[in-house]
Amino acid sequence: MKIFPRPESASVPAVPVMAGFAVPRLPREKKWQRRGLYALLAFLCFIYSFFVILVPRPVMIPLLFPVLFLIFFIVWALPVGQRYPGKAAERLFWCYTVTLLLWPNYLAIALPGLPWMTAARLFAAPLVLLLLIHASTSQPFKDIMRARLATVKPLWIMVTIFAVVQVVSIVMSPQPFMTVNRVFNNQVVWTGMFFAAVWALRDPKSLERWIVAYVVMAFILGIMAIREAQVEHVLWAQSIPSFLKVDDEVVTRILAGSRRLTGQYRTVTTATTPLSFAELMAFGVPFLLYTMHKFPRLPVIVACLVVDGLILNSLILTDARLGFVGFILGHFLYLLYYSIDRWKSRPDSIMGAALVVAFPVFIALGVLVVLFVGRVRVRVIGGGQHTYSNQARIDQTNGAFEKIWSSPVFGFGSGEGAQRLGFANGEGTITIDSYFLMVLMDYGFVGFFVFYGMLVYAIVVCGKLAVKAPQADTRRLAAVIAIFMAEFLVIKSVLAQEANHPLAFILLGAVATIAHASQQAKGVTSR
Repeated sequence: MKIFPRPESASVPAVPVMAGFAVPRLPREKKWQRRGLYALLAFLCFIYSFFVILVPRPVMIPLLFPVLFLIFFIVWALPVGQRYPGKAAERLFWCYTVTLLLWPNYLAIALPGLPWMTAARLFAAPLVLLLLIHASTSQPFKDIMRARLATVKPLWIMVTIFAVVQVVSIVMSPQPFMTVNRVFNNQVVWTGMFFAAVWALRDPKSLERWIVAYVVMAFILGIMAIREAQVEHVLWAQSIPSFLKVDDEVVTRILAGSRRLTGQYRTVTTATTPLSFAELMAFGVPFLLYTMHKFPRLPVIVACLVVDGLILNSLILTDARLGFVGFILGHFLYLLYYSIDRWKSRPDSIMGAALVVAFPVFIALGVLVVLFVGRVRVRVIGGGQHTYSNQARIDQTNGAFEKIWSSPVFGFGSGEGAQRLGFANGEGTITIDSYFLMVLMDYGFVGFFVFYGMLVYAIVVCGKLAVKAPQADTRRLAAVIAIFMAEFLVIKSVLAQEANHPLAFILLGAVATIAHASQQAKGVTSR
């Protein structure tokens, strides 16, 4: 590969990105050598692909690593220019967000011998690849990302360390081929989505649009939940096109619907379990309260109240306690933020001071309602039917702290902690009920403290900005992210499913947006 210098004449038009690279021509008498090399390369690619297709799926992923390394090397070797990235990355990011909430992840194109081609993967993989290309070829992209990440340096360092811990956990896994597949997926939809959000939500207006879009999608999911509860099966169970049908036991169980032992149907909509759907809806509470606060107009307030009612109804239809805990926590924390912010921004108004003083009364009333109103107590704390679930969590905690000491630093590998713990539910399925235990068993104490360190750091940074940021919009957005992370922390104490983790990494990336906006506003104010 020969590199030619870029012409510096002012009369020369703009040069394309790859103009500096050219394949040197071989002398005429050596053309047969070039054609022979091309034929040999094609033959080797054919043999390599043939064996990749023949091997079992767990072995296929490691065999694809040379191809991935080749792609990364090519991307790294691309020349750096001043070309500003287009809108493709933002569009892919938005498409991924929509599919994450509104498209069932189990409706996929499943070709023999290949991983499922889900809608989320079809958007996430090219999005991450495009970001890598921008990072290699676009100096403006580098400058923007560097400026935003510099405001939350400990956060992106912890995200990177956690990604490394996941890779290291492959060595600790008893099934490394299976663990490689999980780790690769996590790098794309967790680590990749963090950096994608830093870019796609790089200004407060973009983050605001993302929040409003989430509220709209929560409305759609709430309507779907009502209809699903009426027919008592997943809405598309009888009308899936043949090319999207996946012959899998788990998918069959999802399409059959979920029920309590009492026979009560539990809605799932686009999620895989009622618990994941309840978590998804509970996360929408701070977003809709932000929308009401940001746009205090009657139509908006009425629409948000309707969405709030749909979220509550959806939580009732899922019969998931974790959803009610998140629902109550989201409302109380946003009310606390609203009271403090109004008191500080309008010290002459009695309403803010009254809300702050009365807030302990609201908490006491909420506790009394939970303790003494039977239906609310069962929804939040649980009743006799939840005794087995509560005892199971205690037994799992005791078992985890007995077995983690055989691999305390990096755990047992992504997805392998449940197998090592060996706790089965009533249906005989190996499970872990708390993500606190799951992340400890999967990634050890290093992964545990780094993962929850990211969340705590985000809460602390956003909590400070919610009180001290000079702009009202920045304070509101910071409060929303802090409340979301608090909900995520609480819900993960009783839910180990990772279906909604990309949302947490997206909002971790949005912390950089808020911190950078606050820093810019302070700079303008000081001048």
